[in-house]
Amino acid sequence: MRLNRARRALRLAAVMLALAMIAGCASKHVVYRRADPHNRIELPQDNAGHRDYRTEWWYFTGHLDAEDGREYAFEVTFFSRRTDQDKIAGSIAIKNYSNPAHMAHFAIIDENAGTHFYEERRARDHEDKNGNAGVMYDWLYVWNGDWSLKQIDDDFLLSVRMKGFDLTLLLRPNKPPVLQGRGGYFAKGEQRGTHYISYTNLEADGVLFVDGVPQAVHGRAWHDHEFGSYQLRPEQRGWDWFSLRLDNDVELMLYMLALHDGSYDTYSKGLLVPAQGPPEPIDFEQIELQTLQSWTSPRSKVTYPVRWRLRIPDKQVDLEITPIMPEQEMRTRKTLTQYWEGSVRVSGTCQGVPVTGKGFVELTGYVKPLKWLTKLEVGSVA
Repeated sequence: MRLNRARRALRLAAVMLALAMIAGCASKHVVYRRADPHNRIELPQDNAGHRDYRTEWWYFTGHLDAEDGREYAFEVTFFSRRTDQDKIAGSIAIKNYSNPAHMAHFAIIDENAGTHFYEERRARDHEDKNGNAGVMYDWLYVWNGDWSLKQIDDDFLLSVRMKGFDLTLLLRPNKPPVLQGRGGYFAKGEQRGTHYISYTNLEADGVLFVDGVPQAVHGRAWHDHEFGSYQLRPEQRGWDWFSLRLDNDVELMLYMLALHDGSYDTYSKGLLVPAQGPPEPIDFEQIELQTLQSWTSPRSKVTYPVRWRLRIPDKQVDLEITPIMPEQEMRTRKTLTQYWEGSVRVSGTCQGVPVTGKGFVELTGYVKPLKWLTKLEVGSVA
């Protein structure tokens, strides 16, 4: 009996010690660096990681033609997230046992077969004794297990794999990088925003293994890199994001910040990258975006818009945007997010000339609002 009481006392003491340690950690004054319109973006340095911001991601989408005539589309995203102030119960910090936490997504669409496959990863930081993922802060190298992204001179080397698919690409910029928003500061509200760099036109060459059979592939891709700490307003549930490459060598980006009532925030904006010359900003008031068709996922029961008409009269743009197929939902439960990420086709007119094109659309905040991007933390890292 005395032995049992002693054991219970030891357990209680251990629990109290753990709670005290947690309370001590929680009491640290923790803040993350704000994205700031006065910060100057320096390339290629700012393509690399940023230790003092809470959330950062490197995102690639593209379309590939294989030597056997098949067409594929792909999405690859590497995420890094500081976990100093994540909640204890069910937090990424606890589940990953490291700070920062590293996540990654890879999706591939066989456009001929109409199939969509994806995989997600979550791993400990490489500075943890069991870690196998990380970010370099002096040059661009991001990895999660055997998935990796590197910058080599001006080019990007991307390597990812999942069951049935193994993709390695060399991506070369056909146009200079774009500093989105105001010199690379993309405002999403008062004192809310990210630093945002885009490569809107990348030449993609590489090899895609499908069930172990190699195919040379060639195509075009888009790369976005965002980092910040206080990204969304509480009124914003997520975003509808469009990246469109037209056959007249024009690229269009729309970042439509979605409110809880279904409307778009006036902080929404876009960008037109002409065949030659500087990018042209697009204000919210210039954008006319109409949903033409919706689709309800049989798995999540969530309804997404999946076909649109986009008009920007000031830019002489009138386009219809149609998905390759509706079933392009990403239900990435390990990384605590679900969204729709789809390959689309584009047709219409641009600057008075008939055009076609390809692109991607990302729809977030439909399953549940992205509250983890709205909270304001306080303090500074000890």
